[in-house]
Amino acid sequence: MNRIILIGNGFDLAHGLPTSYGNFIDWYWEQWKKRLQENTNTYDDKLLSFHNEVGRNIVFEINNYLEYLKGRQIRLYLMEENSRFSVEACPLLEEICTSIETKGWVDIENIYYNLLVKCSNYNDVEELQSLNIQFARLQELLCEYLASIPKENFEDNERIRNIIYSPINPNDVSVGGKQHIIDHANHWTECKDMDFEYKMNLYKKALNETNYYYSKKYTREKVRLSEADLYQTPVSYNAILLPDNIMALNFNYTKLASNYIEEDGECFKINNIHGELDKPDSVIFGYGDDLDENYKKISNLNDNRYLTNFKSIKYLESDRYRKALQFMDAAPYQVFIMGHSCGNSDRTLLNKLFEHKNCVSVKPYFYQRTGSDNYLDIVQNISRNFTDMNLMRDRVVNKLYCDCFSEEH
Repeated sequence: MNRIILIGNGFDLAHGLPTSYGNFIDWYWEQWKKRLQENTNTYDDKLLSFHNEVGRNIVFEINNYLEYLKGRQIRLYLMEENSRFSVEACPLLEEICTSIETKGWVDIENIYYNLLVKCSNYNDVEELQSLNIQFARLQELLCEYLASIPKENFEDNERIRNIIYSPINPNDVSVGGKQHIIDHANHWTECKDMDFEYKMNLYKKALNETNYYYSKKYTREKVRLSEADLYQTPVSYNAILLPDNIMALNFNYTKLASNYIEEDGECFKINNIHGELDKPDSVIFGYGDDLDENYKKISNLNDNRYLTNFKSIKYLESDRYRKALQFMDAAPYQVFIMGHSCGNSDRTLLNKLFEHKNCVSVKPYFYQRTGSDNYLDIVQNISRNFTDMNLMRDRVVNKLYCDCFSEEH
């Protein structure tokens, strides 16, 4: 039995990296602050246009204000001071900023999709072209921002490492997948000593030989196990419940996941499904829900410009999606969710992952708020990625067996 670690932006945030869209938009306004301080009187970056209305240099007049403003405060100031200069934000940027100011967060890809649907309703080709230009510029800036984040701003989290390489908990496995966990345990109970030791050494290396699971007291019981044996979860059985293979399915553009999983070409793998910052052409940024009812309407317009930023199509530009499918097809697997909201912008892939015949469980690791947590929020999002609700209730792990992996971020 294998394991897929679904890594989203919350994973980076839990390590103290400022990688949220809110962080990015604050950085964007800081770049505008620098431009204005450099005596720029007219500028257009495809997202925002600035024009000096009074026909003379006003930078020195506003510098006293700009000096003390940060992030989105800069936007508010520019919008309020419209008597001396004009500032016009494109619809995409305007929607993003409004969401941040009213909700405290933003899903840029979802906003793009909603604007795309509006364009399709009237088949407004001119607006469509403009929207795609804005989105491409936003992607360029996002990559620039993420690449600028200092790499030394995080520390390895031993708790997260232990979760990634932990034995499979039989209580996590769906009713429909019980036989798979029994077969898995018995395979490692009966295998050759040299095969077992080889696997144990891989785990010891991955855990820097510090984890309590692999001390001498954890030995194999060379007897066949029944279902009742497994659910008693004796300590000595932990070693035989280690996953055969682990894949980190990394939805982030950063390489933080590589601090935890060192690819060995055999048991431990990383799949940067959305590309890598040091390979800009590989980056996939867009919307990924071709199950949505509006997708069919958009597709039927027979205009490829509407499909420019759909992930389900962009996946075909590399073999990363295919490798994920191969891993799913290879053997039964469980899914650990670490920092991914499971929103609709990745629904195409998540639906395939969660409803695949080999998936035996979907386990969300939530983060702790003051007096509460976001377990229910994640599960509600997960449910939208299922088309079979009975399957969802069987595969999603009950909160009783789930845990948090970080505090509120």
